[in-house]
Amino acid sequence: MDELVSAALSITDSTGFALDCFHTNAFFSSPDSITSLSVVDSPSLQFMVGGNNDTSAQLVSAGQLKEVLQRLPRLEALNWRSSIPPPDGLCELIATHCPRVTRFICEPQHYQLSSVRLFLPKWDAPSLPLLSGLGLTTLYLSQLTQAGSQAFASLLRSIAEVSSLEVLTIDFVWLDDALCELIAEAGKKLKQVDFRNSRD
Repeated sequence: MDELVSAALSITDSTGFALDCFHTNAFFSSPDSITSLSVVDSPSLQFMVGGNNDTSAQLVSAGQLKEVLQRLPRLEALNWRSSIPPPDGLCELIATHCPRVTRFICEPQHYQLSSVRLFLPKWDAPSLPLLSGLGLTTLYLSQLTQAGSQAFASLLRSIAEVSSLEVLTIDFVWLDDALCELIAEAGKKLKQVDFRNSRD
């Protein structure tokens, strides 16, 4: 396994237990017990990014995430809080290996070193429309590029007639009338909608 990646990212389950996924299989002896997964930055990544102000060298690959997700068939929620965008194939992996997922949250977190607040890279989210086959009830999308906004629009078109969305939060600048109309069409079951523009 790639030790640099495991040093760069910490993955925690719903209890907050850190999963050293790329070094050991011990925790996955009972994969059915894991229903929620969060991906967060480790202190070592924050140190490396703080020194170099460059996250591009530390991306976790879709292949490495596949090793984790394919062992979690009962996963119901994935929360991406790393300051590094997900790999392009993340949503395809979720749709393929974790068909029970109903909550997908992509909320990259800022962190601050000394007096410097680092800017978050944005996500193109090319595989986002592939989540259309899941019964998503909660969707939180932040730091999307314009291409990511278009991918979100494609997802909304795909689920318009069968949408189960109850909670929707979007936090990016690419919000226009056409996208709002798609949200309305796919939002017949929405109980909570939150529009933000709070990221750099």
